[in-house]
Amino acid sequence: MIEWRESSPLLTNDGELFVSEGAGILKIKSILLSIMAIGLGIMIWGWGTVAQAESLSVPKSTAPQGLTIDSYFETTQVFDNSAKPVDTNKGKNQAVLLTDGTKELGTIWTSNAAKMNMAEDQKASMWMYFGDGYNAGDGMAFVIQNGDVDAAAIDNSDPANPIAARGETLGVWGHDTNNQATTPQQVADTAIPKSWALEFDTFNNRLPTGSQAPTSDQAWDSDYFSKPTSAANQFDEDTPGGYAHIASNYPGEASTYNIMTKNLSWTSGGFLGLGGTTTTKSYNYATMNHLGIISNNFSLLRNDNGAWKHLTLNWKAPAAGLTTGTMTYTFNDKDPKIGAKLTSGVSSRSVPINLTKLGLSADDARVRWGFTGSTGDSFENNLVVFEEVPGLVDADVTANLVDNSQANMTIDDASDKVYTGDQMTLKYHLNYKGGRDSWQSIKNKLNLPADIAYDSAKVTYDDGKFADGKTSETIPVDSNDTTGQSVSETLARNLSKNTSAGETDGATITLTGKVSSKTATAGTPDKVASKTSSFEGSNAITQATVSGFQVLPGGDGTSVMTMALTGPEKNIVANSNNQKGSETQTSATDVTVSGKITYKKVDGTPVTGKTLTLQPRLNGNSLQTKTVTDSDGDGIYDFSYMIPSTSLIAGSTGNVLDLFATDTSTHLSAANNLEYTVTLKDGTKSISANTLSSFNADNPQKMTGAAMRLTPDSNWSVKVYDSIGTGDQWTLQAEAEPLKTRLSVPLDGDLKYLDGSGNENSLTQGVVNIASHTTTSDDDVVDVAKSWDQKHGIVLDVNGGAVQGNYSTQIQWTFYNGPK
Repeated sequence: MIEWRESSPLLTNDGELFVSEGAGILKIKSILLSIMAIGLGIMIWGWGTVAQAESLSVPKSTAPQGLTIDSYFETTQVFDNSAKPVDTNKGKNQAVLLTDGTKELGTIWTSNAAKMNMAEDQKASMWMYFGDGYNAGDGMAFVIQNGDVDAAAIDNSDPANPIAARGETLGVWGHDTNNQATTPQQVADTAIPKSWALEFDTFNNRLPTGSQAPTSDQAWDSDYFSKPTSAANQFDEDTPGGYAHIASNYPGEASTYNIMTKNLSWTSGGFLGLGGTTTTKSYNYATMNHLGIISNNFSLLRNDNGAWKHLTLNWKAPAAGLTTGTMTYTFNDKDPKIGAKLTSGVSSRSVPINLTKLGLSADDARVRWGFTGSTGDSFENNLVVFEEVPGLVDADVTANLVDNSQANMTIDDASDKVYTGDQMTLKYHLNYKGGRDSWQSIKNKLNLPADIAYDSAKVTYDDGKFADGKTSETIPVDSNDTTGQSVSETLARNLSKNTSAGETDGATITLTGKVSSKTATAGTPDKVASKTSSFEGSNAITQATVSGFQVLPGGDGTSVMTMALTGPEKNIVANSNNQKGSETQTSATDVTVSGKITYKKVDGTPVTGKTLTLQPRLNGNSLQTKTVTDSDGDGIYDFSYMIPSTSLIAGSTGNVLDLFATDTSTHLSAANNLEYTVTLKDGTKSISANTLSSFNADNPQKMTGAAMRLTPDSNWSVKVYDSIGTGDQWTLQAEAEPLKTRLSVPLDGDLKYLDGSGNENSLTQGVVNIASHTTTSDDDVVDVAKSWDQKHGIVLDVNGGAVQGNYSTQIQWTFYNGPK
């Protein structure tokens, strides 16, 4: 217990209050501070642990595959730049490290050659790392700027020696120098000019609140705004939701900032709260307007799921005559471990960008882009790994798994059911959409679904050609491995639209096989997981995912079907057990393949009276199915199947017809397939047209009772192969029957060809000239349908009286030698 005696206050020259007590002097302020220090010590002990800085080896060991970045980016040393390329477990210079210590600023910008053209649609794809979540720094920003590689926000705290700004500026936003700014323009003048930024803010830059703020009986004092940790630290004061967020705006525009005022009062002098002088003073501070905000995004800081987060940026350029486009940013849209697209936890926003604010014009819309990142007293490992660089290569890959035994059913949901013995086709289509460079050295890392015994994996190109010196391209697969094998192979050709360089803009990897399982039962089907494959070029990386599915046993367990070719004998390959055949043609004509299906019980009893489905694939593409019956009632199901000449492709690789059969009533597939190869010698003309093409499937339009004009879906392809020689001429013609339903109900509408000059011709009223061409090489390929649009090509006119339904017809394609 302390007993106080009457005393008089003494105020020393340093402002501390002392009380005289006899011969002793009691220093009250020191006692109070000591008590507070003890309390603080107890609080720290109560938390139990103190977070340790994360080792840089952690993100480097878990980094996804990326591009080698040193060819596209530059760093400046005008200021102490912490940004640098670093190696990861995936290779050299795979990532850029922006910050990994306190009070750092890192910036990295594209070179002049890698600038982004804002007059064109663009796409960027990258992985970002924000530390372990315990010692969060300020974050980083994706920035578009019309300046140089030494661009950075400026800190004018010492006017005579300005430096690059750190902390809440992230190296790009304006700096609220010592909280002395009185107008938003003063803040904007210190930012990177002519820029747009997308920030990933991982630090809460606000006035103190809650337990950090003064208590009700404790006044603010002037110390708050004079502390280095308080100055220029309020940008997020008006941010809804608080804490980690993603947002965008123009750093160099005054409209991005607000100047706010805080009135502070404090009392000095007096004794034990009595007397003294009250002082009131106003302090300014800057806040920022956050556009397109994604707030409360705690996943920025969490170390779950590998901590790497994916960002996709899609830029839609302004329409002709306009200056404002749209930037869409989508965050956390891929799984960092396998690259698969995510459906939960994904956030996306779209914001307008006015190119005039970037100092751009229609004549010159190229800008530099890159990343900035900064730290204050707290820090984090900030890294970026790039998958797609804007303007360099824009490419994508689609995956399509089809059950040919079930009427070519597309497998796109984990609940889809397939049956043992079903014939499956898996296709990956690589599509080069545009860019400055071709998509180069593409390594296909295929992770294949389990429970399929793959018998082949072939690569074809959209122009029908192969790499120099090659007549085919395959990928090795293990036909005995049904556990979900992974295979890897690099494409023999680069992809681009530069046909003069011998390149093409698309390639297809086609795998075929049969469903196989030893564990699936009717009550407990195998549940096959989805699989994501990666397609990793030296200058662009993308992924494609195949859906999972369920496997059930096919057949009744007591029957078996086998297939055999029946002639002509000269075309059956010796020692093939009548399962392979071949023939050679010098000009394209229809080919008829004959064979039989033997259907019996395991004890030899014929299975009769069934309707079987004959299912063909030509060069990996499904053709029209055919039903087969045993006309003699003996369990022998004879068939013949015609390959139309328009489906044959000239060349030494031949045309491979794969025939298999299914009893759809029991889901039993034949135990073997038949293979028939037709080789069309070079020096010929042929047409290749997709056997199944459609309207109104890609982007379905509802019937409203008004007339509609439908353009072809993406599955149309009509190619003419001419290897007769340069200068050969041809005209492609087509005609069709009226469209009808399966019940022969006609469509109130017509199939027409638009010649691009305003003329329309009905394909159902007679033969129509579709295209004429003079070859420019000895191995000429023309994709006739590729140039079709709303004014040119085949269209389907649907009249107002049409009834909704599925209508079909057959188009007959023919050649006319010479122009017409």
